[in-house]
Amino acid sequence: MSGRPHRAPWRALAAGLGIALLVVNDAPAAALSFQQGVDHGFGVYTGARDTRLIFGVNGNTNYGDNASGGIDGGSSAQHWLLGFDDILGAGPGRIAPGSTILAATLSVTVFNSGGSGRVHRMVSDWDEALATWNNFMLAGNLTAGLQADDLEARSVQSASLPGAGVASADVTADVQAWADGAAAFGWGFIATSSDGTFWHSSDYGVPAQRPRLTVEFTAPVPLPPAALLLAGGLLVLPRRGFAGHRPGIGSRPHLPDGRGDGRHSSPH
Repeated sequence: MSGRPHRAPWRALAAGLGIALLVVNDAPAAALSFQQGVDHGFGVYTGARDTRLIFGVNGNTNYGDNASGGIDGGSSAQHWLLGFDDILGAGPGRIAPGSTILAATLSVTVFNSGGSGRVHRMVSDWDEALATWNNFMLAGNLTAGLQADDLEARSVQSASLPGAGVASADVTADVQAWADGAAAFGWGFIATSSDGTFWHSSDYGVPAQRPRLTVEFTAPVPLPPAALLLAGGLLVLPRRGFAGHRPGIGSRPHLPDGRGDGRHSSPH
């Protein structure tokens, strides 16, 4: 990931208010992996979903439980959808909302090499058990199949996926968007050539070869209550007198008529 690391919203607010000294650092970096049917340290993950959309004679067929996924830009065009649900939230094994995403990598195990693919973050939700090429028209879209048109998927490509081996894509910016509050609907994959590429899906019989999302991040650490009040302008610190001056010690009390403060009137 190039450029300056993402700054959590509360840190940006604090910097803008000039209270950098009151901002605590993020927690130590952590790494999590999500892969259907695999325990990477926090219990077996079961939130992955994926399906293929195939043009032509198979346009009405759903592939939500198929063991393979892939893309093809030829006469029998194919798109692929992949999502990882329930990866954000509180508690162990999840990414805390507001986290700073240091790196996020999506990987698939290719068994039939071909051309590379474009990865686009989905902006509309989808159902792996119902989606087909012919009925995949989300958010009012009238064109079947996956469309990178900012209605179904973002028009801006998130990453490129190689067409051989254990193919990986850098999706750091997408996972950061989710940590910042965007809906996590996964990704859509579109071929860049007529040379189809196919890999094992989340339903493949060997769990270790299923799609995997690995995320390195730092979780936000809340500001202390006093710092939050100060940031919001709700806490006013008392003005202190001159160094060493403490009311009631070495000074006369301030009485209602002004006596004791050098402003009292002379007696009549």
